[in-house]
Amino acid sequence: MRASASIELKASILLLAAVAVMLPLSRSAQLPNLALKAYVANGGAPVYPGMEGVMLLVVLQNVGSEHLTNVVGKLDLSGTPFTTPMGKVGYSAFGGVVQPGRLVNLFYNLSVSSDARPGSYTATLSVSYQTTSGRPVAEEFTLELKVGIEAGRLVVSITQASVRPGEEGTMLVKLTNPGDKPIYSISVSASPLTSFRREELPLVEEPVYVPSPSPIALKGHVSYFIRELPAGASATLVFRFVVSLDAKEGTYPLYVTVSYTSSSEVAESYVAGITVLKPIKQPEEQEPQKPILSVSSVDVRPEPVRPGGEFELEVSLENLGEAPALEVKLEYAEETEQQTEVDITSLLTGAQPQTPQQPQRAFLPSGPPAVILKEVQPGESVLLVMKLIADLALEEGVYPVQLKLEYKDPLGNTYESPITIGVRVVKEPSLKIYAVSLSRLSESRAELTGTVANVGQGKAQGVALDVYCNGRVYTYYIGELEAGESEDFLLTVEVPSASEVEVEIKMLYTDTQGREIQSTYHKSLTVPPAEAEAKSKGSSMKLLYLTAIAVAAAMVLLLIRGRKVSRRITPHYEPAEPEALAALGGGGARAASDTD
Repeated sequence: MRASASIELKASILLLAAVAVMLPLSRSAQLPNLALKAYVANGGAPVYPGMEGVMLLVVLQNVGSEHLTNVVGKLDLSGTPFTTPMGKVGYSAFGGVVQPGRLVNLFYNLSVSSDARPGSYTATLSVSYQTTSGRPVAEEFTLELKVGIEAGRLVVSITQASVRPGEEGTMLVKLTNPGDKPIYSISVSASPLTSFRREELPLVEEPVYVPSPSPIALKGHVSYFIRELPAGASATLVFRFVVSLDAKEGTYPLYVTVSYTSSSEVAESYVAGITVLKPIKQPEEQEPQKPILSVSSVDVRPEPVRPGGEFELEVSLENLGEAPALEVKLEYAEETEQQTEVDITSLLTGAQPQTPQQPQRAFLPSGPPAVILKEVQPGESVLLVMKLIADLALEEGVYPVQLKLEYKDPLGNTYESPITIGVRVVKEPSLKIYAVSLSRLSESRAELTGTVANVGQGKAQGVALDVYCNGRVYTYYIGELEAGESEDFLLTVEVPSASEVEVEIKMLYTDTQGREIQSTYHKSLTVPPAEAEAKSKGSSMKLLYLTAIAVAAAMVLLLIRGRKVSRRITPHYEPAEPEALAALGGGGARAASDTD
């Protein structure tokens, strides 16, 4: 008896130990509750040293069976060249409440050190939350963040010819991309600089340098735009200029500005020296005085232009000649051929450009087709403004505007010169929010739904929503929205028992050119209290229950009535008397048997 009791006691102790070991295993078996679905930095574009505003998106999914609340993701950037905009290596983002199976987006705005070396770096993401049972839980994930090699910088070389007063010359600007990545949005413009001459003034011991207008004036193209220059490629731009007749021998500066997009926006300036040789002496009667009108600057406002949008061309003219320019007229040249997007390769190499299907006329005057001035005196500068409107069917690109400048000298001689201006057309997206509503899920939580629609002309990229509700911030990432597309969003938010809630939604996205666009949506929403919803649900259930009883009673009555009718129409046969059967004979008996 003692031996059997000892065996039972040992078995009980072993069973209790097994249960004690299994209890923590069952709790740990509930982890993980979160799964790392995706993470992307800078929208998938390369990240380079010195960049700021690098948006890191981390997408997690609740793979457990419980609601997760107070989700906070702390990003540890120690040992990486990434920091917060304030220079810190710790960054926390709030994710709110996550239902089972739902996704949560965490956004981090990062900066990259300017001396960061290319390579991969490891960051740790620690996500803390509480389950429905109230247990605090933390999970860790490893993120690999990459820093790439800078796309490179343009190599600019300038070649110019020597000219004499009154002659035309050319300046060549060669752009070379020696790197292994393309360079985008290259803009090159040229303009003459004001020079200084040395003069000896009376009563002044030291010489004085007095500014004087430049004798160099540009003709034709004053700026170029190249959308993309591939790796290892080069392009040569041609600038034509003319030297005034009274230019003295010497070197005069010509200002060249080059801007482009590499890992960041780059702007560089160069000064080219135009050498003016000694003029050839000719009889004065062979060199009559004449006006020389030159385009000193051109502005497009607003820039870039949207399809169907109105814009202004501001053309600044300067008279570099010795005689006044009379009856000055700047007019919009009628297009006799099909307007096509400017192909910079064909402009520089002389090859025939491709002619895709484009509108017959890219631009039309929205006001007078010509601007007329009575006269422009020597050394005077004037500003002429012409209003145009872009065709609604234009695609994105650079389109030329053909203008014609015409004026006369005092002797009645007419001078004409064409002016070509490149106008950049960009389709801009525009996001609107519709049908925002709240439906309560419980006493402290509600479901926020709505629709984001792109009502603009271009594609919206990197669309993200920041939702401010009841003092909390929730994020929702959409991605890309083509023009005319829309997408519904759904968020679980915490709301008080009050019936009125203020909701503010901030939208952040970029267009195809990388420009950031922000807009804000604000609305006051009414949510019924949880008790009112419970009462309404209870009354609805009661009504359904009474309806079901009434339908069941009607069915029972119909069944009973059907049975009574069947009894009235069913044939009934009484058994025959033996004497009657005998009188009928055997055949009758068989017939009765068959009938039964």
